[in-house]
Amino acid sequence: MRLFLNPFALFPLATLLNKSFTDGNLFQDGPILVGDVFYNFRDWPYCEFLINVLNPDNSTSQYVFNSLGFNDCPLDWYNTLTTQSFVDAYTIQYNSTPYSVGLNGHRFFAMDIINQTLPVPQPTLVVNNQTLGLRGIVAVPAGTPLVGGPPFGIITIARNSTWTYLKDRVVHNLVDPNGTIFTMQSYTQQVVADLTSKDLDKPDIGGLLQLPAGWSYETRRLEDRLDNVANGVTNTISDNLRNGYQITPTIPLYKGKTGKKAKRS
Repeated sequence: MRLFLNPFALFPLATLLNKSFTDGNLFQDGPILVGDVFYNFRDWPYCEFLINVLNPDNSTSQYVFNSLGFNDCPLDWYNTLTTQSFVDAYTIQYNSTPYSVGLNGHRFFAMDIINQTLPVPQPTLVVNNQTLGLRGIVAVPAGTPLVGGPPFGIITIARNSTWTYLKDRVVHNLVDPNGTIFTMQSYTQQVVADLTSKDLDKPDIGGLLQLPAGWSYETRRLEDRLDNVANGVTNTISDNLRNGYQITPTIPLYKGKTGKKAKRS
């Protein structure tokens, strides 16, 4: 288990101040937390869990907890989890019983820097001796899909965050028929057990994507840094492999594709 509560035990302050966090020479000594900002987290493992609580009007409040800042989702712990583990833990700690729980997988971050404004103190959930933190809340009207539902459906989530992708780094985008761009924020091995970041660079993720009509998948290298900002709310989607993407209102010019577009007509 890796903890991030005392980053300066790993790097003296003078060393941190001499590191560059904003361009392609981001330090390669591993992930670290400075203040509320997580640096060098691309390909870092975490896990996410969706706690679904029914409201009196039959809408759902979906509480998104993940392991960021507490642990790196050790597999020997994750593989023992059941939905009942979460129902029991949430009921005891919050005096409210979820009607369902989604185990949204052992996942890996696709961005370089994570900056998210969280409530103080951050709500937490302890399950089988591991702590998780609340990262977002989804207000779901009755009869509409939840996070973790059918692929390529728009999910609106409440959060204030900036996902940063550094200059010269590769990004992976889904583009809908209207030209709306979504940038990958995480990938997972839930559907394809041996999926790696290298597979993401292949056209159509090695032929594994099942894109709706008019959608395309693009893998490109950034000419400038990309800050994908959520101010209060943002729209997210997942593909058929359960990789996650966030809408991207503006995106820097690309240096060129590292993989071909994959488009379904």
